[in-house]
Amino acid sequence: NLTGIVSFPMATHGASMSILGNGRAKELPAIPGRAIWRSGLDQIEVQTPFVSPDQVKTDLDKIAPIKEEKQLENRRLWKDTLSVKNILEFIKNDI
Repeated sequence: NLTGIVSFPMATHGASMSILGNGRAKELPAIPGRAIWRSGLDQIEVQTPFVSPDQVKTDLDKIAPIKEEKQLENRRLWKDTLSVKNILEFIKNDI
């Protein structure tokens, strides 16, 4: 496990101080995904992957129908399982 803190740009010096103990997060350039990684006493500016909210929505819209179909299939399987259990229970009680 890594022990560390990632801080993206902060709106105020105070917010940066509470996270990093200095004002570096307030001074980060306006580059999407730019952050500061702090581990122990070391702090380095890093570039993280950035995915826009529009891209997230596009990707989720592609996944949603697949997830919905999988849920329907799971429900069908569960109903089939219950039907088999009911039939077996009926046979067991009928014998």
